[in-house]
Amino acid sequence: MNGTWTESISQILGWCYFVLWSLSFYPQVPQNHRRRSTDGFSIDFALLNVLGLSAYTVFSACFLFSPVVHAQYAQRHPQSPEPTVQWNDFVYALHGALICCWTSSHFLCARFWNFNSKQQRAAVNDGVSIGAILVDLSGAVVSLMQLVLDSSLQADWSGAIGNIAKLLLGNISVLFDLIFIFQHFGLHRERLAENKPGLSERDPLLDSRNEA
Repeated sequence: MNGTWTESISQILGWCYFVLWSLSFYPQVPQNHRRRSTDGFSIDFALLNVLGLSAYTVFSACFLFSPVVHAQYAQRHPQSPEPTVQWNDFVYALHGALICCWTSSHFLCARFWNFNSKQQRAAVNDGVSIGAILVDLSGAVVSLMQLVLDSSLQADWSGAIGNIAKLLLGNISVLFDLIFIFQHFGLHRERLAENKPGLSERDPLLDSRNEA
């Protein structure tokens, strides 16, 4: 019974992180459309997300659907032959890759989206939605909780190393999310207090006084 409960908790954590991480992709999309610009949002960040999530999709699919990969994993981890890759991992990666392709199209197909191609001066916001970052951080923590729980169920912590993509993705996400949060609530808040007290994250990046 205890095992059944912990497995159920693992599934709940897995789909919770899927929802959180999936939601984290969406705030950036309307923010770009509202400003009709991608200024302040890095094209490298967008394209690397496409590359990383596409690779994560292939990684998860191989563990779920390939008998060869499954057999090789069991051979390398005889004490815990079942990989800790779950269905929610695959669905999250595939969904995230598609959304990131959409975001990347804001750079690659700016004319199609009727985005402003003029260079704009970033006032306060670094172009990344802080709401997306906070949700992403929550998803990363829940994802790592599921991985730890799944490994503990197998009584073999090699399950975490065997799912190295999820382990690294969770930890790297936490690290960079904390950096973004520090920039937003630390560095930018100081700039507001010292130089531009009337501006907020919702203000447009283009200074109308400098358009002429």
